[in-house]
Amino acid sequence: MALAAALGWAGPLCGLDELEREMARHDAEVAKAQTQFDNEVAAINEKALKIYIRLAQRQTKAGDMVLAGASWKEVLRLQRSQVEARAFFSNLNTLDAVIADLDLPRDLLGNPIAEADLGRPALQFSSDGALVPSPGTVLTSTFTVRTIELVIGRVTGDGLLFEEGGPANGQAIGLTGMDLIYLVRADGKAVAIKSPFERKAGWTHIAVQFSSGEMRLWLNGKLAAKGSAGFAAIPPHGDGGLGKGSGPNPGDWQASCQFALAAFRLSGSARYSDALLPDGAMAVDKATLLSVTSDAILAEMPAGAAGAGKEVKKTVAKKVGSAPPDATVWTVAGIVEIIR
Repeated sequence: MALAAALGWAGPLCGLDELEREMARHDAEVAKAQTQFDNEVAAINEKALKIYIRLAQRQTKAGDMVLAGASWKEVLRLQRSQVEARAFFSNLNTLDAVIADLDLPRDLLGNPIAEADLGRPALQFSSDGALVPSPGTVLTSTFTVRTIELVIGRVTGDGLLFEEGGPANGQAIGLTGMDLIYLVRADGKAVAIKSPFERKAGWTHIAVQFSSGEMRLWLNGKLAAKGSAGFAAIPPHGDGGLGKGSGPNPGDWQASCQFALAAFRLSGSARYSDALLPDGAMAVDKATLLSVTSDAILAEMPAGAAGAGKEVKKTVAKKVGSAPPDATVWTVAGIVEIIR
């Protein structure tokens, strides 16, 4: 049994059989509940869409362009392809502006984040940019449990978000096409799970978990994929970092993504994926092995940049922050800019 192997159990397995059955039942019930939730949300959105359209049509006919505009905008929020709404704003020559406003980056509470917004310092990775931990021993040791969390902004290009390891052993998170992929590899055997990913989303909380062979991937606190690796541990492996591959990395992807990073946390424990602070930040605690926090990014900003309304120039980061266990710092390969 997978659980017995993970625990190194050699005794009677009846109790573990029961546990595994209960674990499978739990996963099935969670999946069923999630499906019901998704279906109910879709039904609610469909109902709201019909109401918004009726309101917008009535307001347009009455000549109340302000209210009609507000209603048609909510129609587009739920369905960007809705013909009448697009025609309404096209006739006013404002369709592009309305879509741009709807596409503004938003935090995990749905609040818009303009580029000049001082609410979230972030790192901007170029296509060849990477952060590498020093010392990097935390990315070379055998492990049975890991949770990796990132809050990233809009992504262009295919490639790595995070990687640790080499040709035979390790793990990687990357984007290829419209899929977010989480891959683990041990002794040359590779297993991956994936989920569709919205590249244009303002901010997305990604969480992946390897726990004694069980793999999970969450997007914004919602379980998006799961699987079983077939091995309970990742043996000693190479190096790695954010946006970095070490030659033939575990994902075999190029380090060519461009993306914004607002927070990163690698933990030596299995965490709940939705344990976020209200602004989407992640706290450093005793389970944290490596991190990049918004506070650490802010500390590297030019002096005076925290003042409201001040112009903040993009600055190449020399180091970003520290985290347990031994004041690990990140060093830069390529171009990584601090933005706010």
